[in-house]
Amino acid sequence: MTSSIIPAISGMVKIPKAENEFLVAHDTKGLVGPWLGVINVQQDGPQYRAVAINKWPSCEAIPNDIEGICAIPGGKDEYLMVESGFYPKHGYFGRIIKIQLKKTETDLYADYVGSFRPLPAPPNKADTPKPEQIEGIAIVVHKGITVLLLALRGGKEKRDDTVVPGQLIWGNLRDIDTPNPKFNKKGSHRLTYQPIADRGAADLYVLPNPPNSWNVYSVATSDPGDFGDTGDLGPFRSAVYSAGTLTISPRAISFAPPKTKKIVHWDFDGLKVEAIAAPAEIIKRVGGLSIATDDEFYNGIWRPISKSTETRSPSPLLFSKHAKVGFALK
Repeated sequence: MTSSIIPAISGMVKIPKAENEFLVAHDTKGLVGPWLGVINVQQDGPQYRAVAINKWPSCEAIPNDIEGICAIPGGKDEYLMVESGFYPKHGYFGRIIKIQLKKTETDLYADYVGSFRPLPAPPNKADTPKPEQIEGIAIVVHKGITVLLLALRGGKEKRDDTVVPGQLIWGNLRDIDTPNPKFNKKGSHRLTYQPIADRGAADLYVLPNPPNSWNVYSVATSDPGDFGDTGDLGPFRSAVYSAGTLTISPRAISFAPPKTKKIVHWDFDGLKVEAIAAPAEIIKRVGGLSIATDDEFYNGIWRPISKSTETRSPSPLLFSKHAKVGFALK
């Protein structure tokens, strides 16, 4: 059943074989609500449909806090969706989960294929600190080399902590055709020169820059409710920015940040953007990217955004300390 009401979205990827459809992830915790859905963009607006995950093994904990999703190149309708981190007291987690999307004349669903853990668990059975939680995931393939990219959120762990930039991690992904691929970390780099917003990375998007480079984009968000100031009522702010360029050569995988501090392409006041993806074909001629939001109690939206014509420096308003003190709905 489709609906014009869209649940909060934490990750999104355009379905390769579909012109105007997007597979989206939800950061559902526990058994309440779906983990996946499909947005179909039509002339009269986007329509949403929840997608069930079948064949989930009884020996695996159900998905928890899915924060990103990407397609596996190769035409098999396979995807990787990533959990934000480890939560040993609540079931461990910290996985990248491999699924395959299935579509029949009457049904749309996904099958569980396998999983792996890309990063080691924190010591002493601790939860993953907020700045080190995974928020974005992407795959690039070049001349037989498969590279997995992960974006760590950055920000601060507690109210009075120092704010740190988001971080990009990359490495080789082997055995991608098996249920349990293997990740070999090769490098890491800050996504921005200085911290940007309370959450420096909420998603990850890569755009080919031939012959062997990819432009890396991320999105920063401000959510005063993260630390209890407004109880997830906002006001939210977001900015999509250029993080740098990934280059793959036979000898190395490298990342170079922009040469300018004017990195922001789009600013959004009032929205908590947590997903960025390719444009829908229906508006590709004028569209730059697609965005989707996790606006907490306000659910989510999908929107096209126009092509960027200039970049600017990050706004100080991206930090919640600049939000209205005592904001509340009355």
